[in-house]
Amino acid sequence: ERPEMVTEAFLAPGERLDVLFDGTQMQSGSDVFLKSLAFDPMENDGMTGMVAGGSMGNMKHMESMGKMHGMNHDMGGMSTSKLPLGAAFNVMKISASAGTRVDAKLPVTLSKIVPIVVDGAVERKIELSNNNQQFLINGQTFRMNENAFEVKRGSVEIWRISNPVKGMPHPMHMHGFSFQVLERINSPSQFSSVQRFGKGLMVGDLGWKDTVLVWPGETVRIAIDFTHNFLGDQVYLFHCHNLEHEDSGMMINFLVRA
Repeated sequence: ERPEMVTEAFLAPGERLDVLFDGTQMQSGSDVFLKSLAFDPMENDGMTGMVAGGSMGNMKHMESMGKMHGMNHDMGGMSTSKLPLGAAFNVMKISASAGTRVDAKLPVTLSKIVPIVVDGAVERKIELSNNNQQFLINGQTFRMNENAFEVKRGSVEIWRISNPVKGMPHPMHMHGFSFQVLERINSPSQFSSVQRFGKGLMVGDLGWKDTVLVWPGETVRIAIDFTHNFLGDQVYLFHCHNLEHEDSGMMINFLVRA
């Protein structure tokens, strides 16, 4: 709803942030870099050496020198990258040239986000897992013509998405609906510095979301309002946004019953 000043934010594949870059203090001829800083990928390599893993993206970290975490990618035992997963590297260079300085101010209020009312909402368990080189949701793999479960149009549900300790990071993406992150439970200590907004939330959890990162050992609770304006029953996808995980089965259909 309002601008937030942070020194770092974590982004996974499919997540977005609007970032204000203030270049008024740069001198003509100087450079700053968008930089992916080193991070702990928590890929559980010992467990997944033969599994197409896929990284979860990584930290975006703004510092006074203009550095920011970017993205990296790997495939758990089958990487073609010249960089180790989680290693630092430059993404982009920004060079300053002479020009007119512009004074600009962010508005105090950016948008109005009305919290989803969850009183009496059904809480649905969503369990992520990996079995014999196959990534699963509630023990199920993707089947084109099958729906994993049904929800009722106009209903509100809380999804409790859990990832096992020996799992891998999964950015879970929902088609058709945006949701709100309610809380993070048992988050890894490596990322406690970015959880500054109560109930384990990070700055990227504060707005409307369609993708949320779930770390190994972590549980994330989200609220979804399944109101829509379409006629009849509707089928939507829910899947991991690490494409190797999605392609290895971590995707399901769910039916919104009219």
